[in-house]
Amino acid sequence: MCYPEIIKGVVVIVSDTVNSNKMKKLHSFAFLIFLFSAKSLFAQKPHFAITTEYEGTKYSLVYIVPFEKIMSKSLKDEFPCADVVTTNDIRIRLGQLRDMELQGKDIPAGLNNFDKAFPHDYWVYLAVHDYIEGKVQLEARCYNYKKFNIIADAGSLVAANNEGSVTDACKKLSKKLMDELNQKEICAFKGPVSITVTSIKDSTELVEYSVYCNQSDQQYRKETVIKNSTINDWKLQRKGISWAEGTMTFTTSESTKVTEEDGCHKCKTGNEGGRIYTNEKSFYIEGSGISHESFYKGKPQEDTRIELEFVAEGTLNYYIIAKGTSLPVTGEEKSFEEAQGTCDNIPRVPKTKPREVRIPLWVVFGPYPGKITDDVLQHKESKVITNLNGEKSTITIDFRLSRKDN
Repeated sequence: MCYPEIIKGVVVIVSDTVNSNKMKKLHSFAFLIFLFSAKSLFAQKPHFAITTEYEGTKYSLVYIVPFEKIMSKSLKDEFPCADVVTTNDIRIRLGQLRDMELQGKDIPAGLNNFDKAFPHDYWVYLAVHDYIEGKVQLEARCYNYKKFNIIADAGSLVAANNEGSVTDACKKLSKKLMDELNQKEICAFKGPVSITVTSIKDSTELVEYSVYCNQSDQQYRKETVIKNSTINDWKLQRKGISWAEGTMTFTTSESTKVTEEDGCHKCKTGNEGGRIYTNEKSFYIEGSGISHESFYKGKPQEDTRIELEFVAEGTLNYYIIAKGTSLPVTGEEKSFEEAQGTCDNIPRVPKTKPREVRIPLWVVFGPYPGKITDDVLQHKESKVITNLNGEKSTITIDFRLSRKDN
């Protein structure tokens, strides 16, 4: 008889018939296999692992096998993108590992093959218990294996001596579990996502007022002109749940000019008189590439994510959220200042200094009409946003995501 135990968030398949040292070693292999599998959850085909719990009594033994078969078929039919592994599959593979050990073959190699065969994302736990008054209790529960939280749950109490009623109850529980799982993105929506962000700030700020010195009226005038623009273009491909890769290019141009004309500039000597001060800064850079600062299995991964957030109510049912960061690019910021007048003159001396630029991406679009059960999610939209600094951004998104035949 096999039943699952939970040790620090890891599922261990335990057998009360395991006695030999070799079988104990295989039991430890099962522990490690599940542990390794928990680490293999990035951007891959979704996998369900089904385990069962039952007593060695009449009805538990009779009904646990068809219950597992019904659940396995429901998962395969509802989520054709996913692989489904049952306790029988695991039992067969462990048997193969045992034969390898008895034949003197290298078990670690078999362990690696096992890990590739069963990298689980979701754990489906099934139980059949003999109950009082001639009934059996059926339980079905699905866990998100990585987060180890319950994402679907169902149970039923049914007369044990009526095989048809028990079979119907197993089908209803499977249907309830499928309905709850269909509120999650199990089969990933995949496809192209193009995002263009054009940000422009073109502003002139003017400060003017009258001043008095040297027995005459003068004028103070300060003008600040800012002309900034950034265009970044992201060509992404959603490869799995939240995971995306692709390319991006950007161009940034910045120019700031401050001109201050003061008819009564105060000198350190105490004298006052006219002075004109100018300060200019400019910066231009082009860049491309997506940051690879994240790592998976020792290899750099592109720091881009495309998330889908579904809501249950209303006709507008989902948001699309794109996040990313460009590779850093270093350019030269040019500047100079000069002043001419009664005093405090500054000669014009051009300066340059290095400046690193990264272009972040964090946009939210939606809500859009569509459900998590749709085969295709598709939309194109542009929106204009002005921030508190007066920068105006036009953001365009064009995507077509499909989960059919994934």
